[in-house]
Amino acid sequence: MNGLVHAYFGKGVGKTSRAVGLSLRSLGNENSVSFIQFLKDGTSSEIMMLKRFTGFTYHCTGTLGFIFDREPVEEEYELASWGLDMCRKASRHADMVVADEILNAVGIGLIGVDDVLSLIDGKKEDTELIMTGRPGPERILERCHYATKFVMVSHPYAEGIPARAGVDY
Repeated sequence: MNGLVHAYFGKGVGKTSRAVGLSLRSLGNENSVSFIQFLKDGTSSEIMMLKRFTGFTYHCTGTLGFIFDREPVEEEYELASWGLDMCRKASRHADMVVADEILNAVGIGLIGVDDVLSLIDGKKEDTELIMTGRPGPERILERCHYATKFVMVSHPYAEGIPARAGVDY
């Protein structure tokens, strides 16, 4: 079976949840899954559950959290580069590689579009590659077999309701 390339992008919620669901499916089929998170701090509830599965590996490369209204610091460039290296290594042996928020890392300039295209080109033929994030760079989307845009219609954060553990993270 050839491994395909997925991009789940847009401002709507559910991109990481889609990647988690695909990971569970793959693990349920006794495949190996390597899950690399960019720009998150490693405390999402779903990760705690996934770590219990045999065949699952996890790396968090964004320990400083999301970057919304500031310029990235040098450490964030280094962490993103490390995350990209982890994705490259994993894509040579794992059945599925999830690069969660990698498209955000591209969008804020921590890594380049060409870096992601190189990741796609360098993966093992039967490795499934899942990428998430808000932006959907055209050159990346052109290389994806699955490209799904998530659109936000409403969100409780707009009403002042903070993110809730077990639901939003």
